Amino acid sequence: MKNIIIILSFIFSLPAYSLIDNQPTLNFFFDSSLNPKIGLSCNTEMECKNKCSNSEICQKEVPTCLSCIGAKSPYLNDFFNNIGELTTACFDQSFLNKEAESLFKYVSMVPIFPVSPYNPLGLKDFGLMLKFMSLCPAGTQEPVAIAFTDTITHSIREIPLVKCGQAIFPLVRLGEDCEKKADQIQEYILHEQDKYDQLIASYKEISDQGESVSLKYDVLQFSDFSEAQYLKCNETSSPICQNICHSNLSCVANLDNEKSAEGIAAFNHGQFTGCGVERFSTETLVNYLKSNSSFAFNSLSLAQTYDLPEVTNDFKDLSVINTILNNFAGVFKASGTVEDNSFFISNSYQLKIEAIMKSFCDESSTPFIMGHEGKIERVFCRSGQNGYFQILADRNENCAEKTGKLSISNVGVLNE
Repeated sequence: MKNIIIILSFIFSLPAYSLIDNQPTLNFFFDSSLNPKIGLSCNTEMECKNKCSNSEICQKEVPTCLSCIGAKSPYLNDFFNNIGELTTACFDQSFLNKEAESLFKYVSMVPIFPVSPYNPLGLKDFGLMLKFMSLCPAGTQEPVAIAFTDTITHSIREIPLVKCGQAIFPLVRLGEDCEKKADQIQEYILHEQDKYDQLIASYKEISDQGESVSLKYDVLQFSDFSEAQYLKCNETSSPICQNICHSNLSCVANLDNEKSAEGIAAFNHGQFTGCGVERFSTETLVNYLKSNSSFAFNSLSLAQTYDLPEVTNDFKDLSVINTILNNFAGVFKASGTVEDNSFFISNSYQLKIEAIMKSFCDESSTPFIMGHEGKIERVFCRSGQNGYFQILADRNENCAEKTGKLSISNVGVLNE
């Protein structure tokens, strides 16, 4: 599977932004870690900020697609069996290019490449590539089919589009009318935009209620080696969970073990001071739940074993864990033999951290330390139906400057 992705990253990788004739274009590409991404072209950094809620780049993760691997999806079976025969493209409906920005913002999409793990027929010969090429005008080098996925079930709804270079065309079955299909696609985009606008309006209305919003936040242990952030919503606060994970009830955001370990290691005695209590903010909490670079831990996290990922093949690179053990002697201890790739926090350091964490909150509150990329930023004191925040500054930081930086970093958390 990994070899497939590596091949695709060379053949079909596109820059996050590339513009032709000053018209926004939709791009599918892989980042440096071979994670699939969706991008929207920008002329300038300012244009990107205007289009993507103050982000300097217009890109987002490809959404999860359930029942897409193997022969579980009837849409994928039908598509790969009938490419270029019963399924063709409408080259006279290229006006859909103008919908690139709306597709990026409002529609849940998954790219399907000629060489794809989504192919239920398995890898095919050059004939499959030629069938894909038949969906595009002659000379197109990057044919990519686009599947629309359901935001609730994460399954494929249909495969209505093909991206040929910079152009987007509707896909039709034999006997379907091209103009009618293009109209249906545009109606679907407008429908998804209306849903999105209604969700954002509801989200803002609930968020503006501040401390009266009923939410339950926690950090839960999933196994001996993994934790996740958890948010539970009720009927009133459901737009918040919908915004984060398209669920009315609850959301789970996985935590990166290594980032959490770095954050715990940085939490040394006397290093941090509180910069004053912040009132509860839904946007602040959402920022930590939606960001891939965030971490969070509570007192229960300190008793967890931290397992670092193994390097491929039979060789285990222990340089990361050795660096942590050497730099933070007395904080972490290896949990086993040289072959083991995990470690835990020493008992004395657990007690020390827990005491410092509690010192930033009221006795009746449960503290959660939060940050990004191993850099501690806040403590969330959970109390009652939500709680309050406090920005934390280490001995090398100024409270006013750090508060200003964090208020800027929270802008745009609504954008997926």
